Amino acid sequence: MPQEPSLTIRRHIKAAPAKIFAAWTDPAQLVQWFGPPGGKVDETQIDVQVGARYRIVFHAPDGEEHGVSGIYREVVRNEKLVFTWAWRTMPERESLVTLTMTPEGEGTLFTLLHERFFDEAARDRHRTGWTAFVGKLARFLEPVVPARIETAGPFAIAGFEERYGFTRMAELPLQWQRFAQAIPGIPGKIAGTAYGVVRGGPDGFDYLTGIAVTGAAAPAGMSLLRIPAQRYAVFPHEGHVAQIRATIEPALHGWLPASGHAHAGMPTFIERYGPGFDPVRLSGDIEIWIPLKD
Repeated sequence: MPQEPSLTIRRHIKAAPAKIFAAWTDPAQLVQWFGPPGGKVDETQIDVQVGARYRIVFHAPDGEEHGVSGIYREVVRNEKLVFTWAWRTMPERESLVTLTMTPEGEGTLFTLLHERFFDEAARDRHRTGWTAFVGKLARFLEPVVPARIETAGPFAIAGFEERYGFTRMAELPLQWQRFAQAIPGIPGKIAGTAYGVVRGGPDGFDYLTGIAVTGAAAPAGMSLLRIPAQRYAVFPHEGHVAQIRATIEPALHGWLPASGHAHAGMPTFIERYGPGFDPVRLSGDIEIWIPLKD
């Protein structure tokens, strides 16, 4: 009988085994990193004990909902976690995931073994997904520090602004596409850098896709946002723009509370897309700017 396909992913993560274990077993942490880049976890049901079940529901960036569930087969706190894995749409295709966390230097050797795939195509799809998941996990756990703290502004940024609930995240690229088509007609624009300005709270946020301008009034059909001169903590984002939350969340919710700095209040943060940003590959020269009180 042919051997069932499997995959193994190993990564050194600059975090203790206990922190990695908690990231997988604490729902409050799991929702901050689990899922594909640009996705959002909507529901978690986790009971970490042998024989108990888990269930996770998340939305992909395209808005499609996915659900996965299984049973914990082995639980060794801070060392090992074994559970079955089955998608809601194909419950008969149950596979097995083993996570091991081994101390290594100043961090942990994290190993993910996924076995008993239905076929090689399923294994290959999961390899792509798990590689992105583990990358998000590492970025969530590893210490993040700003590349610099600088004073900038004032800015006048003109563009399109829309209100989003968290179920509409997949529509953000459409707003950028609309804005890109309008850029040539914006009077007084300062070319070379684009901005995504976020202002919001726990129930949703306002998102402005814009460009700095010299004019005093908003171009027709657009919003004009004036941002005063203030200090910013600046965090470079490496990788695809769809993975930007993996930089924003540890910077805003990890570094900032522990830094001794206070948030300036407005805006929540700015995405800066510099001259080196590649609009085809959607990567390069991306920074997150978090405003700080003096």
